[in-house]
Amino acid sequence: MTNRRTKLTAVLLALLAALLCLGLFVLPATAHADSGEETAPETRGIYTRLALSIKGENGEIIATVTNVFTLGSSTVKVRVELYSSTYYEEDYTKMTLRSGASIGDLNIFKTIDTSCPTNGETLYWVARMRYKCDDEPWEETCTGPNKFNGNGEVVE
Repeated sequence: MTNRRTKLTAVLLALLAALLCLGLFVLPATAHADSGEETAPETRGIYTRLALSIKGENGEIIATVTNVFTLGSSTVKVRVELYSSTYYEEDYTKMTLRSGASIGDLNIFKTIDTSCPTNGETLYWVARMRYKCDDEPWEETCTGPNKFNGNGEVVE
């Protein structure tokens, strides 16, 4: 009975480990925030996944980068920025840079964010992240343009 229980426990642990690996390394992790947008996490370094999101609340727009997962030791430099425009614009370089923040090493499960008040205006907003893992070249990801009203609520 003990030998059978040991085998069953080993099989269950192996199955659990396989499911964990599948969830971390194979399945994409794309999500959409209630009041904005979140991009699919980017994979870099030994294995680093970063997620960029944008949301609005209480008359403020917030861009957040999260280090979803890092395997091994990696230095993850990150810059997060918010851009706005009165008109719909997909190219952030044609928008106004409103705020930004940087960190020299964004550790696993940690976040960095930047925010900007709406000043009661309805505008289009784009969140942008630039990131560099170890000696890899700089990369960037942007959310699509999102229209937020002066209260920070998404306008469809």
